[in-house]
Amino acid sequence: MEFGPGEFGAAMIWATSTDFGCAYASCDTIATADISNAILMTCYYGPGGDIATTEPFKEGSNCTQCSSRRGWCYEGLCNSECNASSDECDCQAHCYCGILQADCSCKCFNGWNGNDCSGKLLRVYDLAEVF
Repeated sequence: MEFGPGEFGAAMIWATSTDFGCAYASCDTIATADISNAILMTCYYGPGGDIATTEPFKEGSNCTQCSSRRGWCYEGLCNSECNASSDECDCQAHCYCGILQADCSCKCFNGWNGNDCSGKLLRVYDLAEVF
């Protein structure tokens, strides 16, 4: 299934959306639209996403870029409510240039940053090489 920017499904699958729920109702008739035997469905998702300049998800291993900066995972998705390993809390953090902490976060070595310590910090004299 593919969704384009601004379409319903694209907003629903946004990586930063954490709340989702749907409801439906059966209607014998909808008089204002001359429709019979209808099923109406509505969904809520939030916070909203579908920002044209960004992708809905980041490529990589599950739960390595969670907004909580911790790698707790449940069924392949970030679970920010976890504090310890359990049936619904599996630490999937990968610390490339750092050390995995007990809270499932990464403590990066000097010169590295990011949730998984894979981002190299540029030093002031490194910037001279870029320009």
